[in-house]
Amino acid sequence: MSLTSTITSKAAGALVGKALSALSSAVSGDQPRPAYRIILAGNDISSAFNNRLESLTLTDNRGFEADTLDITLDDSDGRLAIPPRGVTLALWLGWAGAPLIDKGTYIVDEIEHSGAPDKLTIRAKSADLRTGLTERKERSWNGKTIGDIVTTIAAQYELKPMVSERLKNEVIEHMDQTSESDVNLLTRLAEDFDAIATVKKGMLLFMNIGEAQSATGISFPTCKLLRSSGDQHRFSLAERDMYTSVRAFYQDIKAALKGEVTWDGTSATAAAEADGETKKKRYTSVKTFVASAKQTKRYTEIVTNDSGSKATTRLGNIHTLTAEKKSTSTQKVLATVYAKQATAIKAGKAEWKTLKEKQEKADSQRNAEITADVDPLRPSADSVKVLRHTYANKINAERAARAEWLRLQRSGATLSITAAMAHPELFPELPVVVTGFKPEIDGANWIITRCTHSLSDSGFTTAFEFELKGN
Repeated sequence: MSLTSTITSKAAGALVGKALSALSSAVSGDQPRPAYRIILAGNDISSAFNNRLESLTLTDNRGFEADTLDITLDDSDGRLAIPPRGVTLALWLGWAGAPLIDKGTYIVDEIEHSGAPDKLTIRAKSADLRTGLTERKERSWNGKTIGDIVTTIAAQYELKPMVSERLKNEVIEHMDQTSESDVNLLTRLAEDFDAIATVKKGMLLFMNIGEAQSATGISFPTCKLLRSSGDQHRFSLAERDMYTSVRAFYQDIKAALKGEVTWDGTSATAAAEADGETKKKRYTSVKTFVASAKQTKRYTEIVTNDSGSKATTRLGNIHTLTAEKKSTSTQKVLATVYAKQATAIKAGKAEWKTLKEKQEKADSQRNAEITADVDPLRPSADSVKVLRHTYANKINAERAARAEWLRLQRSGATLSITAAMAHPELFPELPVVVTGFKPEIDGANWIITRCTHSLSDSGFTTAFEFELKGN
């Protein structure tokens, strides 16, 4: 996500408007000229790039995925000095006659010199991740809000915390950070809430995905892209991603029950706790009794299971030992007292067969639900996506189901457009309306997920990747 995403709605609108206006004027008149400014280790070296720049590619991502910058320079005269790794490089891009766009600060992490003809390639990554953010830690978070967690981590790296209003008061009952970096922790937390966690321009941001808002809740301006301004496009609509709901399981440790919740986009429906009755009556055998109506000294009990039937003689009057007739959590007892052993065995085998069939059917249905998502791209028959992870409680399961449902809504359709003339003023998370394509494409609300700005002898272009804007 670009640095620009942290500015206010008014400022963003003015910036985008000026850039688009300048570009429009240039298109209607003289051929527009790309413009850039490069500051290396505090020194403006833009003029040194004149007649040497062969290509410049900036990939602008969102989240903790690092933005990358690749610059290739002509060194056929051998006069270029190789910059040291770790040096800071700042970049501005735009068009002559319009304000240049601050595209961030980068750390040079790779240098390559090749030939002939000799070329110098500089590769750099965004310089926002502070030392320590990627180091593994051991700690736990109990009863903390997202705002508390982000603020605590931000303070450790002298960053300013920025958490969206919708998320900052969400309470995390318990979360362990076991041999895990702060980057991984925040990414995992963001996934549970369908959010973005990232560091930009000295700020630690935690904000909703696809809501086209800054961390302070201010809406970004909606931009328009015409097909006439594009060079190539690709639209994809996948039915396999069109789930209508998401199901998640949770474990109630105190009650020793497994429950489930289903999120359908508007609310979560909690299913009756599963396996509770089954766990109480997970029978492993059936017991039947044989005794004569006149017999008062002994009777026979027969236990039937997968191994067959075993008869045992017991002392006592079966008709008075009512406790012997009660089922336990593992053994089904038939209360009928049979007059013949063969009849008792037959009844026991029939009952055991019935119980086995019921339990095997229940096991099959449960296993099918739990393993239905082995292939995450294949929906179940009723278009319900089942999450494989079993969550610690109902709240976490509902939260995960909702986040996954939102991700699925955005991923159902994707769009990519390569603009023949670059739009360096646009950045990930901006909402976009496109026109001039098919009605299904023009009628959708899109949001930018990635921008790749490329400057070379072939021109100055921007390749956009879009997903559907969140509801």
